Amino acid sequence: MDKDISTILKKGIITFFCCALLSIWAGAAHASVIDSLHSAKKEISHPQSAVKDTATHAKARKKSSLNDTWYFGGESNKRFLIDTSISQLHRYDVVHRDGAEYFNLGNTGSEAYSTIFNPSPAVGFNMGYRQFDVYRYLKDSIRYYQVIRPYAEIFYSMSINKEQVFQGRFANSHKSGLYYGVDFRRINAPGTYTNQKALDNGFSLYGIYNTKDKSFNIESDLIYNSFVVQQNGGLSTDIFFKDSSLLTKTLAPTQLANAILNYNEIDWFLKARYNIGKKYNQRINDTTVRRVILPTFGASYQIDVERNKYSYFDINTDTAYYSKYLNTGDTLRNNSQFIKIGNRIGLDYNAKKLLTDSTYRELNFLMGAAASFDYYMVREFQQKSNFSNLYISGYLKSNPALNPRLIYKATVAYYLAGYNQNDLSADGQLGVDLRQFGRVTASASYQLKQADWTFHNMRVDSSTGIATTNSNGTISYVTHDNLAYSYVYNLPKMSTFKLGGEYFLEKYGIKVSAYNYVLKNYFYFSAPNVPTYESKTINMLVLSFANRFGYKGIHFDNDVWFQKSAGSDVIRLPLVSLKSSLYYEMHVFKNALWFAIGADVRYYTPFMANGYNPLTGQFYEQNSQQMKFYPILDVFLNVKIKTVRIFLAGTNLSSYFSSQHGYYTAMYYPAPDISFRFGAAWRFFE
Repeated sequence: MDKDISTILKKGIITFFCCALLSIWAGAAHASVIDSLHSAKKEISHPQSAVKDTATHAKARKKSSLNDTWYFGGESNKRFLIDTSISQLHRYDVVHRDGAEYFNLGNTGSEAYSTIFNPSPAVGFNMGYRQFDVYRYLKDSIRYYQVIRPYAEIFYSMSINKEQVFQGRFANSHKSGLYYGVDFRRINAPGTYTNQKALDNGFSLYGIYNTKDKSFNIESDLIYNSFVVQQNGGLSTDIFFKDSSLLTKTLAPTQLANAILNYNEIDWFLKARYNIGKKYNQRINDTTVRRVILPTFGASYQIDVERNKYSYFDINTDTAYYSKYLNTGDTLRNNSQFIKIGNRIGLDYNAKKLLTDSTYRELNFLMGAAASFDYYMVREFQQKSNFSNLYISGYLKSNPALNPRLIYKATVAYYLAGYNQNDLSADGQLGVDLRQFGRVTASASYQLKQADWTFHNMRVDSSTGIATTNSNGTISYVTHDNLAYSYVYNLPKMSTFKLGGEYFLEKYGIKVSAYNYVLKNYFYFSAPNVPTYESKTINMLVLSFANRFGYKGIHFDNDVWFQKSAGSDVIRLPLVSLKSSLYYEMHVFKNALWFAIGADVRYYTPFMANGYNPLTGQFYEQNSQQMKFYPILDVFLNVKIKTVRIFLAGTNLSSYFSSQHGYYTAMYYPAPDISFRFGAAWRFFE
């Protein structure tokens, strides 16, 4: 009876959404990060301008001053408005987002990889566990806020399969020069299939203090990421193409039943900076003037302490699954961790010209250099490795705060000694802002890097456990550890040369880009436990087109990617990725109510999607199953009343009408089923 009621409810909700969609020609998904500035020169303070973090309707947002903005640590002169739009409200799960999307393992918070080729720009040491990167808080992704009053927002969503997402932000600043804030997220998703639960927790916390005369600055950041994810190894049978009669997904047989992955990291930064420059009179109010430094030169020191731990544990190993690449006992473990202690000394120059004793002007020139020394302590069971890295870096770029016509940027990092000796990263960009006719930029970059630790070294232990009962009643295992599997590879460095450019016309929301990658010694896993490299040179072409078009409330947005490799087929991604959105947006009741209703449609051409090995945490090449897709339909209704925003969404509705009732995002890892979700965001001020 309960199943019949559930089926009736699903059919009713589907019918409601589809009728609403057809009745007003609706559609979804709007806005990507727009990175152009609307500013000019301003005396005494920074330019009173900011960047929209969402491409919203022009009439829906007023111009903002420097206050009530945020910035990234590496680009403090580039400001973004605090987003108050509703267009992307239903895209809360990080993976299905505006722009390039990700494929996960069928559950919110589970391991994911990008559907569009975009190699990591970072050089230097990395353990290689990148499957959670899309969810992680990182130093470069911390939002630093400058607000004139406390800013706080909370977000909560839930779906019919009991998935819950809770997010929050808080930031404040004081006239004394103290700034602080926190950003956190919690994902609790039980999943649709057996042993699939994902529990993600993370936050970033920062504090900044500037002396009144601007001569000294101190900043501290704390980052925490934790991922506890059950591992089912994927389905053991193809339920979509061989056994489509299986409707109760919890009965679908999976490869693993007792495996779990625990990956967490904590990273703390402390940075102090001393500024040098001429002094000028800064007016505090009508009667008070303060002598402050115009911060032109800056010398800084930063310490970074990080602990990163990866642990995979299976207490009931299935020899039919693990025997493919190693022999095990009753229990299987992969424990890897490292501690990093980093030091950095930096010099920065921000060109400014003092005009009078109380006014100045920013110039279009920024530069800086740094020397860094990092010490690592890596441990895999009883195997220990201690090493260090010594490297230098520098940059030269235009000042985004000025909205200059000439845009340029050059960065370089080189590892002089240590584990990653001779790693190199160099990047250059040159562009012209044609104002109402758009912006054209060309870029080139070169990267030479050593493979991540997991490509060079790995040790996995298995044990036969003997259950014993302790005095407190708990059961523990006396283990007999033995080396079950290990490898050591000496791989050559991989080189990546990227050349291309883009054209962006903000007025019509049009963006076109073309990039070509030349890859030598490309790293990948050719099997679940076989790290290797492609000796052939690979050319990877990535073309994209995007538009954000609206007319009288009707919006039709499109994103199209084309990517093709030549020279080798080891890079497995869809040839064409398409995402289209049609929605209707309107303000009613004297602008007291703002709503948007519409649909997203996504489609990917068939391709040999990656397999996933939970033991090593790596996506690997497989040749046994081609992933087939149908147009994926999501519908939504977003509403805003004052400072409260609410969404209702139905996802993957097209699976209800298709003969293929689902699709895979990795080999035998089904995408999430049809679902209905509710979410609300409450902003405490706007």
